[in-house]
Amino acid sequence: MKSIFTANPQPFVQSRSDPKTRAAGWYSARPTDFPVQNSFVQEAPTQGFMPRTQVNVQGVLSAKHLVILRDPATGHLRSKDGRNPDLNEPLATEMSYDYTHDEAMQTRMRQIAATEQSSGMIFYREVGMLRHTLLTKVQAFHQAGLIKRYDEYATGLYIVLNPDARAFLTKTFAQLCAVSYLRAKRFPNEILYDVHLGEDRGGTDHYTVDVIYRQGTALKFIIIAINPKLEQMPLQMERIVRLANRLRSSVTVLVSPTVDASALAMRINSMTDARADAVSVVRYPIFSLLP
Repeated sequence: MKSIFTANPQPFVQSRSDPKTRAAGWYSARPTDFPVQNSFVQEAPTQGFMPRTQVNVQGVLSAKHLVILRDPATGHLRSKDGRNPDLNEPLATEMSYDYTHDEAMQTRMRQIAATEQSSGMIFYREVGMLRHTLLTKVQAFHQAGLIKRYDEYATGLYIVLNPDARAFLTKTFAQLCAVSYLRAKRFPNEILYDVHLGEDRGGTDHYTVDVIYRQGTALKFIIIAINPKLEQMPLQMERIVRLANRLRSSVTVLVSPTVDASALAMRINSMTDARADAVSVVRYPIFSLLP
C-alpha cells in the first residue's frame, strides 16, 4: 500500500412549496411549483444580448455571487484539483474499502489524533475486533506511515500516530475517496475538493465545501460529515444547514453508515429555508447513490 505517509518521522504534505414537505434525501427530487411546457420565446428586436456565464466552476459559482478564495501569502486558489490523482488515494481507498466494519476503529483513531500526544489505546472490545484483525489493520497503517509506532497489550494496541494525521483521518481520506470515485465513474468536466469560498460582493462570510464537481453547467456539492454522532453535534448540523442555505441547490451530505439517512435528510430539510432545494443524504462510502 503506497502512500506519501512514510515510516520516517517526516510530516507528510498533501496535494493540493414548503420546505417541511420536501422529499427526504436522495430518495426523490423536489417537485417544481409550476409545470413547464416546451415553448420558444422570441427576443425583442431592441433587447441586447446578455453576457454568458463562463462555463467553469468559478464561472458558475459567480452566478451564486461566490468566489474561490485565494491564499494571501501565495495568491493560489484555496482549492485542490481532483483531476490529478493524489499520492494518498490508495491509502484512502484502503481505509474506505470495509468502512462499515472498520468505522469504530477509525473513529477511535480520530479521537487519538485529536489528543496533544497523538497517541492512545485501541481496545479490542471497544472496536469489536479480534486481536489478529486489529493487529493486521494497524500493521498496514504503520507500513503506510499513518501510524508511527504501536505496542501490543492484552486488552488492545497502543498506537502513536503521525502528528499530521489528524486532518487526513478526519476528512481528507473521505474527500480523496469520493474524488477518486467521481473521476472514474461520473467523468466530470471539473472536480475540486477542500474548496474555500467567499462572497464576491465584499461579504466576510466564508464557506468550506468538501467536494465540488461540474457536469456541463451544473455544479454539485458534497459535504462530508461522517461522525456517527452527527445528530448530537449542533455545530456540525449548523454547518450543514448554513451551507445548504447558501449554495441553494445540488447539495449532498455524506454521513456515517450507522446514521439513518432518510431521517437525517428530513431533519436537515426541515431546518433549511424555503429558497434551498432539498438536501440529499447518502451513507459513506456508497458513492453510487450520489444524485
